[in-house]
Amino acid sequence: MAIDKIHVKTTINGPPEEFLTDPYVSLLELYVKL
Repeated sequence: MAIDKIHVKTTINGPPEEFLTDPYVSLLELYVKL
């Protein structure tokens, strides 16, 4: 499984940042932000 798709999400305070489209990775990033 190649992880090469990168999307941009908007953060509440701060510039947009890139994140992988993998849902598990996105969830992990959300938990890290909290």
